[in-house]
Parts: sequence; structure tokens; C-alpha cells
Amino acid sequence: MILSQIQNWEQKLLPRETERQQKTTPQMVVGDQRDKEQQPIVASTTAEAKHDSLAKRIEELQREVSKLQMRYDSKVAEIMENNKTVQQQRAIINGLEKETKEQHAMINTITREKQELLNRLSEVAGHKLRENNAAITDLSSAIRPTKIAELYKELYDNQWTDAFEELKDQGYPEITAIQILNNTVYDSFEFTSDLSRQYMEHLEFSTKILPYQKEGSQKAGGQNHQSHTAKTVPVRNLQHPAGNRITVEQKPIPTKVLSEECKDLLRQLRKTSAPAHVEEVQMCFIEGKKRKVPPNNQKAMNAFYKECAKVTWYMNVQTPPLSLTSSPARGTPFLTDLYTPYTQSGNMVDYVVWPACLLHENGPLLRKGVLQPFKSEEGVGVEKEKSKNALDGGQTR
Repeated sequence: MILSQIQNWEQKLLPRETERQQKTTPQMVVGDQRDKEQQPIVASTTAEAKHDSLAKRIEELQREVSKLQMRYDSKVAEIMENNKTVQQQRAIINGLEKETKEQHAMINTITREKQELLNRLSEVAGHKLRENNAAITDLSSAIRPTKIAELYKELYDNQWTDAFEELKDQGYPEITAIQILNNTVYDSFEFTSDLSRQYMEHLEFSTKILPYQKEGSQKAGGQNHQSHTAKTVPVRNLQHPAGNRITVEQKPIPTKVLSEECKDLLRQLRKTSAPAHVEEVQMCFIEGKKRKVPPNNQKAMNAFYKECAKVTWYMNVQTPPLSLTSSPARGTPFLTDLYTPYTQSGNMVDYVVWPACLLHENGPLLRKGVLQPFKSEEGVGVEKEKSKNALDGGQTR
């Protein structure tokens, strides 16, 4: 490379040297000859200097290349280390994502279990709160106490009025007719109270009984061969949906004491199923009344019987049941917070026309009753001895 550069320089300098020789004088020729004698020495020195310079440059470049190679190798190693770190970080991220998913699943499970426990706690608290607490009203129920109080008022406004007119048309004195209707309401309340209590006992008993199909076969004559001798409630035959008769026994559950939660559910069942039994309750009550009082074209009285049975049945399936006030004694002060006057004003009780309805026994008032008062200065009442005799003969409460 250095020789080629020298040759290039010589080619550039030859034309100039030729031109200079043509213009030189003899003195210049003599000087040139001296220069020519010294020129090989100068050229040799310059070439050696350039060669040394180029050699140093090559060494520098080689050192720089070596440094760059070392930096390259270092960067490659760094990149490989970074890739390894990235892979490790990705593995950690994947592990964290998996752990996060597991934590989310655990959180969802715990949240669900917490909600279930809160629901159970709410149910238990609600049961404790509702238990024999008439102040807590189920607004979703169609036969809640306020609705029953409305039915009770309508019973007095409608069926009571029709039955009262019918009895008077049949020749009953007014006070006697009132007393008959008043007694009917109390009779109906006692009847449905007993019926509600018996229904609850039946539900509790049925809950303790587990029906099951006995092992064994049944002969044509109807005798059942048992493969065991378990002590059970007497056998009853059931009709299978396919038409075949199967023998079923009622086996009592070992735990005979029902929990309060179970009893609360049964009370709710009694209340919820009450509308479905209204016709049966009405029929049973009317049949009982007909045995005591033979029917005599009493269309309005039958309607009154039916509505009394329905309303008092709804009263007695509540928890606790609604209550009717007992008739105050004659001559006692007229309690205006419980009763409204019938046809006249006064400050003393003469006779009760319609009992008041309470939320529960000795509880708050749901619907006022009606009674006939008299003024204390007027004596025993408007009807005096006539009404006194009639009431003494018919009033039982």
C-alpha cells in the first residue's frame, strides 16, 4: 500500500519536474543535480516514516478492533443474561398470575361462604325477631294482620248487617239478634283457634314421621311378609302412580324434638297454606252451627257464618294469633279507645255489639269494636229491664 502511494506521488511530480528542467538555467541545473543526488535519501526516509506511522495506525486499529470485539462479546453475554433474566421473570409472572387466579378463586369462595353465612345469620336473626313478635309484619303476605283487620271491618259492615236484618225479619228482638251475632263471632274464633292449634300439631307430627317402603312381598290375600321386625307406626297403603299398591310404614325420626327453626318454618307453612283450607274450615264451622241451631231459611246467616270462619281462621294462623277483646261487664266505664258507640252516646257500658280486634292478646288495637253505652244518670240502659233480661239470658262472655 505504501509503495503504491509513493508511485502515485512520483507520477504526479514527474510532469512538474520536466517543465521545471526546461525552464532551468545552468545554475539551476547544477543545483538540480545536487538535489537529485540527495532525493533517494529523502524519499527513503519519508517512506520509512510513513511506514512506521501506518504500522502504528494498524496497531491502534487492531487494538480498537480487539476492544470492540471484547465489547461485542460483553454485550452478547449481557443480552444472553438479560434473556435468561427475562425468562426467569416470565416464569415468576406466570407463577404470580396462577397464584392470583387461585387467590381470586379463594376470594370468590370465601365471599360466597360469607354471603351464605350472612344469609343464615339473617334468617336466624329474623326468626328470633319474628318469633312471637307481632310487631314484625311480613308485607308480602296477603293475610297479614292489617289486611285481616280490614276483612274484620268489612265483615261487620256487610255480612253482619245482612244477618242482623234477616234475624229481625224472622222475629228476633234487636238485642237478641245482636247477641246471637256477637256469640257467633266468639264461637268462630274459638273453633278456628282449636283448629289452628291441631293443624300445627299435625304438621309437627308429620315432620317427625318418615314414610318408607317395607322390604318383603304381599300375598294375594293382602298379608304382608316382613323381612324385618322393626317397631313402626301402623302400616298404611298408598296408591303408586303406576296403579300398583305399595305398603308403606311411618317410621318416627329418632330426634323427636324439632328445632325452633323447623317450628318457625311449620308456622309459616300453616299461615301460607291457610287460604287453601278456608272452604273446609267454613264447612266444618257451618255444620257445627247447624247441629246446634237448625237452619230456617238463613241465607244471610250462612254467609255470616262463612265469613266469620274465614276471618277468624286467618286471625289464628298468625304468630302470635290475633285476639278479640272480651265483652266488658254492664255498668263499667265506656272505653272509647277500644269501642265506638252503637246508636247513642253515654259513659257506661250497656251491651257489646261487636268485639274489638287486637294485634295479639293484650296487644295494640287493630280495629275498634262497637258497643251500646248509656248515661249513668239514666239507669241500667235504654231498654231497662226488658234488655237486661234478654242479655242475662244470652250473654255468656
